[in-house]
Amino acid sequence: MAERKRIGILCPFGKNWIGGVYYIENLIIGLNHIADELKPIIDLYCLNEDIYNSIQHNTKYPYLDKNLIRLSFIRKGIRRIVSFISYINPLNIWLYKINPEDIIVYPAYNFRKDNRLIYWIPDLQDKSLPDMFTSEELKRRDKIVENVCKHNNPIVFSSYDSQNDFYRFYPQFKNNVTYVVHFAVNQLDYSHISIESLKKQYKIRREYLFCANQFWKHKNHLFLFRVLKKAIDAGFNKQLVCTGNMSDYRNPEYIQEIKDYISINHLEDYIITLGMIKKEDLYCLMKHSYAVVQPSLFEGWNTTVEDCKAMSKFVYLSDLKVHREQLNTNVCFFNPYDESDLVNKLLNIKPTEDKYDYSKSIKQFGEDFYKVIASRL
Repeated sequence: MAERKRIGILCPFGKNWIGGVYYIENLIIGLNHIADELKPIIDLYCLNEDIYNSIQHNTKYPYLDKNLIRLSFIRKGIRRIVSFISYINPLNIWLYKINPEDIIVYPAYNFRKDNRLIYWIPDLQDKSLPDMFTSEELKRRDKIVENVCKHNNPIVFSSYDSQNDFYRFYPQFKNNVTYVVHFAVNQLDYSHISIESLKKQYKIRREYLFCANQFWKHKNHLFLFRVLKKAIDAGFNKQLVCTGNMSDYRNPEYIQEIKDYISINHLEDYIITLGMIKKEDLYCLMKHSYAVVQPSLFEGWNTTVEDCKAMSKFVYLSDLKVHREQLNTNVCFFNPYDESDLVNKLLNIKPTEDKYDYSKSIKQFGEDFYKVIASRL
């Protein structure tokens, strides 16, 4: 038998971008679905042992090696000062200078000509919604993409929509090597969770819509709250349950604006904000909801939509190109800038739950990513 290949996977994400941790976790689960003889040994680099142990427990990947990211005293201090470290933050690149020898590294964070480094650009939100960013941040994001591209290292996108944005906004790099790998999710077992206990715990008193999003401005919560108020006035007697981290590093005043809207309009009995909750609880609440609603103004490839596909759950979904690329079953699209459109659809379009075979998506994720790394081994 040929010697098993080895790759490095970096997970320099924490609670400020839990979606990044989930992405890495689901990527490893996808690789667990390819033939055993093809499964590479994975050097997994994490910020701390808790993140590694969680990924190890949830993926059960048989060839996983632990590597904790060791930061110098100075780098640790700087990291504590930074309120949010994201993929496109240049400081993030400097903090995590990891250079495993002779193996493929994904997603890479160092900029140099080396075909073993594979980059991941989740999306180009700054190009579609520039008003959500400061001028300095827009410049930094441009610089990151230019640094990634100038050595023609391979780039993975999570959707064809993001890949098309790349070609549209960076035509000078049209000959760069790019791949599209649609990620899939693996849901934890939540069958032991009692929905009645959860409803009592979270004060859910009637049928409810469910929204699982970080409370970032582009996720469009205020739009959704205004829609709900209009729908309630028209006889829509359902609560709205929201989960997700209630902070927006780009718009720190936004959370207070949300709270004020709920209070001024006396919607406390209709809108329930839970913050971050256990994933098993989230899945149970999602599964037993009337429907999921996802009003985001921009996505690269939406985890909530994948969760809905996995449990054959109906979703009222903002009409974005990437969402139409992602979903065509159990869905009602609406204009995320037109409140009356969603109000009308909530009142008149009833949810469906046609069965979706999601195991194929998980397997496809692993196979597609393996093709990317195999082209570089």
